[in-house]
Amino acid sequence: MSDNIPICVNDGEEFEAGKLDAFQINDLLRSTNGTTTINFVGVVVSKNNILISFPKHFEHKTLSLDEKQEYAKSIALLLVKGSSAVSSNKKEVHKRSEFPVDSYLTVVNYFKKYGIYNKKIKVENKMNHGRPNWKKTIRKSTKIIQGNGVVFLPVISERNKNSMVFLSDCMQFILSNTYEQYSNVLNFLMPYKKFPSDSIFKNFKSCVQKLKSVKNQYFKDTEKKLILAMIDYFEWLSLRNGTLAITTTEFHLYWESMIHVLLNKTFSGFEGDKLKLSGEASYNFVKQSEQIETNENKKYSDTRGFSIEFDHICIKTEKNEIALFDSKYMKSITELNYKQAFYYYFLREKYPQATIHNGLVAPTHGLSYDRVHIDRTCIDGITKESGYSDGLKIMEYYLNLKKVIDFNLSNIIEFKKEIKRRSKLNQ
Repeated sequence: MSDNIPICVNDGEEFEAGKLDAFQINDLLRSTNGTTTINFVGVVVSKNNILISFPKHFEHKTLSLDEKQEYAKSIALLLVKGSSAVSSNKKEVHKRSEFPVDSYLTVVNYFKKYGIYNKKIKVENKMNHGRPNWKKTIRKSTKIIQGNGVVFLPVISERNKNSMVFLSDCMQFILSNTYEQYSNVLNFLMPYKKFPSDSIFKNFKSCVQKLKSVKNQYFKDTEKKLILAMIDYFEWLSLRNGTLAITTTEFHLYWESMIHVLLNKTFSGFEGDKLKLSGEASYNFVKQSEQIETNENKKYSDTRGFSIEFDHICIKTEKNEIALFDSKYMKSITELNYKQAFYYYFLREKYPQATIHNGLVAPTHGLSYDRVHIDRTCIDGITKESGYSDGLKIMEYYLNLKKVIDFNLSNIIEFKKEIKRRSKLNQ
């Protein structure tokens, strides 16, 4: 693999399409009126270069090369862990361009359990090496009568012999090729460097054909699963010519799910407007929908009733407190977030005495920080006689992306459950 400095872009960034031809990712780009826009988050590796597409609102230009690669590894691992939980109609469209992670891991898991594939065959011999096979000895050997008995000579024995076969070479190539080509951007690969010498591995279509031709000679479920995984891997190589892609066009689901896990695991309240993220969470956040029309109003409406959906909400009725957060995966937060403001007014009407904490949560490349989005709690000139302050205040919270990803990787079961749940709700 090339040691060139990777091309780094952002999801949603306009980019010159010609510079991306080598990556074969037209299905991951959006073209409108002659303008090409990056439409994914993830890592793509060609024979000569690496393309890293960072999330929106993530400043990668200030990062060192090592930091960029570490981010790429974390993002790729997160996408691998979450991909099986994301059920999207677009998955089939991108399947042919994606690295066959499940197939590779099938080969790795087989190796960890059984080692490189060996087919055991029974070898007959007449030198009495191994276990005697009396049936074959009686049938094939010469009978010699001695006294009151019969002796059969020679005694035919059998022993198992490990025979290296084509499947062994395929395993070695898959493990070695993947690690050599992609270990600097993927951190879940198993170290292995022992390439087979067979020239067939210069023609991946021939590998596919040969694997398909021998597939019916194997009957164990483990063998059949292994062969199907290797067919999938070599088909990917033959189609993509070694270009690896681990990407998603739905990173908003990942960000929402990661923030939900983080809040439920670590959020313990506020210090002023700042978040207290510790190891002892004391809030239970849910994703919740609310009808915004009364049943009485719907009687006189042509609609079926509108509803709103809170990304992360915790209502503590005993403390008369509401914590409301919205995961913001967008290019920039430069204008008033009217949706979040509406959420506040809706909740204020429903819970007039409650203290409402309202925040937007976005990723950043550097240290976590916060800033005010809008604050109407203290407006100059507002008095009881001359006007009214409605109490609306929305904060922006920027959390370090890598720390959020690493936290979710360490809580992967909860993350996969959450992204699966949100994926189904978004269908």
